[in-house]
Amino acid sequence: MKLMTTGHVRTLPLIILVILCGCSVATPPAPDVLTGRYAGTLPCADCEGIRIVLELYEKTTDGSPTRYTLERTYLGKPDGDRIYIQVGEWTILGGDRDDPDATVYQLDPGKPGSTQSFLRRGDRELVLLDQELGEIQSAHPDTLMRTL
Repeated sequence: MKLMTTGHVRTLPLIILVILCGCSVATPPAPDVLTGRYAGTLPCADCEGIRIVLELYEKTTDGSPTRYTLERTYLGKPDGDRIYIQVGEWTILGGDRDDPDATVYQLDPGKPGSTQSFLRRGDRELVLLDQELGEIQSAHPDTLMRTL
């Protein structure tokens, strides 16, 4: 039988520590997944229209809403088109002003005055809602269509 040398005895605890530490490494959180991209041109009071691209992201683990990106392009401004990008959190509400069974996607739910809401109509359409979660009565388009 061969005995361990002093050098081997000193490195054994280090090897055990490395093995144990390797087992306790936390798994990084799962990335968000793009669940839908919607686009359309909404009316504008002082320009030709506002082109909107809305991307909604969810957790890959349970499908719960996480974040959104909203790109607004103000068309036909005298000094050229202006692009603004907004990022925030979103949530899903059950019911709007007229239908308790409706599905509403709400952007920035924790920011009164900044919240925007969209009625989900079928699998391909989002309709802009007013602050009371009612459909806006207008002859102008207020719909975003799913592109992805």
